[in-house]
Amino acid sequence: MKTLLLFILTIIPLGLSAQGNQQSRYNTLVITLTDGTMETVPLYTEPRITYRDSLFVVTTALSTKSFPRNKVKGYSFRTEDGTGIDNVSGSSSAQQVEWELVDRQLRLKRLPRGSAISLYTVNGQHIMTTHRSGQCILDLTRLASGVYLFDVNGKTNKIVLL
Repeated sequence: MKTLLLFILTIIPLGLSAQGNQQSRYNTLVITLTDGTMETVPLYTEPRITYRDSLFVVTTALSTKSFPRNKVKGYSFRTEDGTGIDNVSGSSSAQQVEWELVDRQLRLKRLPRGSAISLYTVNGQHIMTTHRSGQCILDLTRLASGVYLFDVNGKTNKIVLL
């Protein structure tokens, strides 16, 4: 019986549930570039999307792809049946705020003067707001692990604290 169970577990593809509940899982990230072309990234695990210097970087369990930030118009998540999350927009502006999450520190660069930075839980609970210019580092070490949203001058981004 143990051998049969181990065999069954080894043939189930990674990233799929044993019940086959695929409707709620996104399996493709579609990146739309400013020239109208689209790049697809298969999602075997939840992707990590970061902004490094002038790059838009997507990291999954199997690969890392990067694109010039000023060439990314937006991105969306798709399931096998074509449904998904649309209109996650990028910006072709050279003055776009850059951010990166490193060791529970949110590092922001290129903040316009007096930028408003707000942090929320995914349920919409306001955690904090600050006003900064240029560069800043927000220490998030005291927050519980989970998904958070931060807003910089009206543009909302998602971060995951492990």
